[in-house]
This record gives sequence, C-alpha cells and structure tokens, in this order.
Amino acid sequence: MKCGCVLPVVADACMIAEKMKDKMPVMDGQLDGRKVRVLRDSGCSTVVVRRELVPEDKLTKKTSTCVMTDGTVRSFPTARTDIDTPYLNGNVEVVCIKRPLYDIIVENAEGVHEAMSCESVCQDTTSEENEDVQAIVTRAQSQKEEKT
Repeated sequence: MKCGCVLPVVADACMIAEKMKDKMPVMDGQLDGRKVRVLRDSGCSTVVVRRELVPEDKLTKKTSTCVMTDGTVRSFPTARTDIDTPYLNGNVEVVCIKRPLYDIIVENAEGVHEAMSCESVCQDTTSEENEDVQAIVTRAQSQKEEKT
C-alpha cells in the first residue's frame, strides 16, 4: 500500500480451482484434532481456515485485512488454533473465512513445506523388480503390428 503497510493476499480463485479440483495439491490434515482437507496455495500469504471449524474461544478478537484475488480488500476474524498438516504443524494464527474452497488453505511462507511427492510415496509400494513398460504406441509400431 502507499502507506507502506503490507496486507496478506488470499488467493481464492474459486472458478479456476473448481475446474482443477482433482489437480490441486490437497491432503488430509487435522484442525484441533478434527480431520480436515488442506490445500497448499503458493499464491496465498496467510493461513485460511473455514470459520465454522473454529470454536469461539479460539478467536483472538482481532481482524486481518486481506487482499482477495479479485482485488477487493476484506477484513476477517483471526484465531489461534492447532493444525497438523503435511505442509505446516503447530499453534498457528489463522484467518477465518466463511466459505473458503477447502477447510484449511496453507500459505507460501517460511516454515511451510511441500508434502511428499507421489514418487516418494509410490516408491515404498513398488516391488524390487522394475519392469520396462511403454505408455504409448507410435505410428510406426502400429503399422508394424498391422503387417505382422
């Protein structure tokens, strides 16, 4: 801002996210011991939590003014709550929003890490033997098969 203040950015591009829901980096996590769905959003600069999941006694009585992706500026209540996710763990100050796309949206900041990739998870479940496979058939291969 002109005055030098910095506002958190909440990247809740719902229209795009709805179309790409299956491709979003979403994992399971916990909020105060309750199972939740967690989105890792590298375009967000705060931690967002669905308001209905935060008990009144966790609210800080402060608000956070955030810039939304559509350019609007809105104020939301903040809370301190315990989260346990593949991206971030601990007692965290969060912004409480009524209808975020996921239960928790984790920001792009120091201390936040990426979850394990599918490769590292899948390596544990593969057998010792690796079998060479081909995912596509080229035109030349297809023509050769037709001749034989």
